[in-house]
Amino acid sequence: KSGNHIWTINLPEGYKIEEAKLYDRWGNVIYRSEQNTISWDGMYNGSKVVQGVYVYYIRLQTPEGKTELLKGDLTVL
Repeated sequence: KSGNHIWTINLPEGYKIEEAKLYDRWGNVIYRSEQNTISWDGMYNGSKVVQGVYVYYIRLQTPEGKTELLKGDLTVL
């Protein structure tokens, strides 16, 4: 659907998400998941978030049992 997009992360086999957080520009956590899937619809507290850049941190467990941190940003238009 136009204007409705879902942010998802697909991991290689054997990787497990321990925790994923998405922050707004003021450092507030607007999305958090401890599931092995990430699916965020751009909503926070029942409302669409404002346009801007959001930062994510994802703590993973590798197939070898090591912990890795992925970080980056996404832009909401």
